[in-house]
Amino acid sequence: MLRRITSSLLLWCVVGIASQTVMRAAEFEGVQKGTDFLVTLPGTFVVVNGTTVPMMGNPSFLGGPDTIVQRLTDMVVSDVINSQATTATTMTLLALKSTAPVNFGGTFFDIYVDLDPGHVTNGTLTLTQTVAGEGIPEGTFTSFFDVFFDIDLTPAGQPKAACVIGANCTASEAQLNGSGSWSDDLSNGLFLVGNVNYAAPTENHVAMQIPTPEPGTLLLIGSALVAISLRLKLRRA
Repeated sequence: MLRRITSSLLLWCVVGIASQTVMRAAEFEGVQKGTDFLVTLPGTFVVVNGTTVPMMGNPSFLGGPDTIVQRLTDMVVSDVINSQATTATTMTLLALKSTAPVNFGGTFFDIYVDLDPGHVTNGTLTLTQTVAGEGIPEGTFTSFFDVFFDIDLTPAGQPKAACVIGANCTASEAQLNGSGSWSDDLSNGLFLVGNVNYAAPTENHVAMQIPTPEPGTLLLIGSALVAISLRLKLRRA
């Protein structure tokens, strides 16, 4: 199963630049299916052992995304107030790290948060038109994810330790609800206007969409995802 997911991740990244395009009104009203690349912003945190831990993005390379979401179907939204469209979504990458080491029991740890490879993180995205015609923003959106993730504690300053559930790693689940603004009049594969905030009682994720990477960068992302999946496979073996 993991091998199949790994191949799919690489395929999605390679074709992302083609499927990501958000067409203008004359060609497409709404947002076409594709891949969203995001970076994590301040305000993101996770609660670990009762301690609120501020988090930042942990991309595989400088300037790369730390969160990737696939929109699985086209969302056709006419330029009429209250028009709506919904798509299923899948989160394929989440890579976070604590902004500073955290003291647990007298020992300082770097905290890492990554998707749990044993579960698929699915969600939904709904766009609502709030203005008549075109605009930036053009409407609002709501989003939901049932996120399965691992919390990894690595001694501060050391290379990230392999996640061993029950030892240095804990498997967790959070139901995150997000909201923000959107427009189909943006360029570079973007449709989110401003930041998006995903909230749950013990987690909060603030993120911003970044332009679709160039083909060479997409290959780097795909290679990085394959490497991550292989490491997770070895870890779970």
